[in-house]
Amino acid sequence: MSNNLAGIRDAAGRVNYAYTTTQSQYDKYPPNADLVPIAEAINAWTLICGCYMGIEQTTKLLIRIRSGTPGRTHDLEHLYSLLDSEDRSVVAIYYRVYRSLHNFDSGSIALDTAEEFIQHIGKGYEAWRYILVENPARVPRVHLGTMLETWRALVDLVNLRVSGRTSYRTLATILEQDYIVGSVYRDAESDHEWQAASEDENSGVKFQDLSDWFQHKGRFLEGGIDLFTHHARGTGDSIRVSPLLRRVLLRAADKAARGPFPTRRQADVAMFHHRIRTGGLAWDANNGVFK
Repeated sequence: MSNNLAGIRDAAGRVNYAYTTTQSQYDKYPPNADLVPIAEAINAWTLICGCYMGIEQTTKLLIRIRSGTPGRTHDLEHLYSLLDSEDRSVVAIYYRVYRSLHNFDSGSIALDTAEEFIQHIGKGYEAWRYILVENPARVPRVHLGTMLETWRALVDLVNLRVSGRTSYRTLATILEQDYIVGSVYRDAESDHEWQAASEDENSGVKFQDLSDWFQHKGRFLEGGIDLFTHHARGTGDSIRVSPLLRRVLLRAADKAARGPFPTRRQADVAMFHHRIRTGGLAWDANNGVFK
C-alpha cells in the first residue's frame, strides 16, 4: 500500500460516500428504463456520468493502493486490466451474482462477465459526457444497476484493502441479510401469536423453530426463496411445519411481498420477487449464482 496512508484513507472515505449517495439517488429516483436507450439518455445522464467517474476514480485508487500507477486516462477497460488479479476476481463475483438475478436481455452485446461489461462501456465516458451536443450514435447503451454494482465492488475492495478486513457482500448476501433476515424473518419473529406461543412453556413451541425453518435449505437465502415461492404459487398449505408456524411464515411473506419494498436496493428486491412470480428462482450454491 502507498506510504501516504492518511491520504488513501481520506480518498477511500470520499469514494465510499460518492457511491452511497449515488446508489441512494438511484434507489429513490430510478430512470424510466434501466437498459438505457438514446431516447431516454437525458433522464439517466447525470447518474450514468456519475457512475463513469466513480468507477474510474475508484479503480485508480485501488491501483494506487496496490502501489501501481494508473496514469491519466478515462479508459475503463485499460484501468481494469491494471487491477490485481485478486481484485478483478472479486469484481467478477459481484458482477456474476448481480447479472444472474437481473437477467436482462442485452441483445447482441456480450455482457455475461464483468470483463465483457467493462469492455463494452470502457471507452464510452467521453461520449456520454458530450451526448447533449455530439452525435449520440457513439454512445454505448448501459445498465445503470450493473454500473452501480461494479462500482460497489470496487468501493468494497478499497475499504477492505484500507481496513485489512477480508469479507465482502455480494447482492445475494445483501438480499439475505438486509431483506430476508432484516425484514421477513424479523417480522415473523415479532409476530404476536408466535411470541405468545414461544413464551408459553406448555405450548410445545420453541423459539428456535423459526430460525431452523428459514435455514432448512441451507441458509436464510434459500429459505426465503422457498417461502416466497410457496406464497406466490398459493402452495403455503404444503409447508411442512406446525399450523402455527405456517401461519406466521405466510403472514410475514405476504406482508413483505405486498410491499412497499425497502427503498434501499428496491430494484433488486423487486426483481427478486418478479423472478419468483414469473418463472421461479433458485440459488445455486455450487456456482454462487441465481438461476
